[in-house]
Order: sequence, then structure tokens, then C-alpha cells
Amino acid sequence: MGSDGHGRLLCILAQIGFERVGPLRLGYKASDSDAEAVSIKVYNWDSAFFSTEWTLDYPSRKARLVDTLRRMQPGYHLWMVHPALDHPSLDDLCSTAFFAREWARPFRALDQALLLDLEIKDLLSELGIQRIPVDQAPRLVISSKGPELE
Repeated sequence: MGSDGHGRLLCILAQIGFERVGPLRLGYKASDSDAEAVSIKVYNWDSAFFSTEWTLDYPSRKARLVDTLRRMQPGYHLWMVHPALDHPSLDDLCSTAFFAREWARPFRALDQALLLDLEIKDLLSELGIQRIPVDQAPRLVISSKGPELE
């Protein structure tokens, strides 16, 4: 935990979506009981960032992550990554005509390097940042009654 007594939490994951709860009948209400029918759960992040789109220069990428981590306030923050080992098989993830084909291999390998960087690990510890599974982050339940924390 941080020195201010408030923990800072960081979730690291490759992809995230939303969870639909109950039947989804947007724009439909046959009776008052159907008011409960529409409900979607979404994660309630204080911030989110996507390092995969950052520069290919590793020292610059790492410096940007360090700056981002140091500026975080207490709360729940999502660091979206697409990690993978640098392997020729990544070149075949996309067709040769796909505009982002060149992205797969170098950017994923750099995300992997950041996740495994011992200085980043030490910084997370120094700052009191805990890494948690995404399912432990708070979620908002959005229904016809309005958003509520789960």
C-alpha cells in the first residue's frame, strides 16, 4: 500500500469486455417487472492506458510507463497489453494486406519485456501498487434504474 494509506491497484490483462446480465431488451418494457430486465456490468476504472501503441524504442517506452505509474492516484487502473514472446509465428497472425500486420510481433514483444522488467516490478513495489485479477476490480451495473456500483 502507498504511504498515504490508500492502496493503488493495477490490473494487467490482454483483453477486456463487458458482461451482460439477464435478458437484454433495450427499448422494450412490457410491464414494470421488465424494468429489471436490462442490466450490463462494466468495469469502473479510474484510468486506463494501452502501452501496445507506444513507441518501438524500449527505453522511451519504459520511461513512459514509469511516468504513468508515478502519476497514478489511488484507485483502480487498467494497463492493457498484448504480450507475446518474440517469435516468427507472430508474423503470421495477420494477412500481408492487413494495415497493422507489422504491429503484431515487435509491439507484443515489447509489452512482454515491460511485464517482465525487474525495474518495473521493483517500482510497482516501491509505489505500493498491487496487481490484481481483473475480476477483483469494481464494476458498475448499468440498468434501467441507472448505474450502481456492484
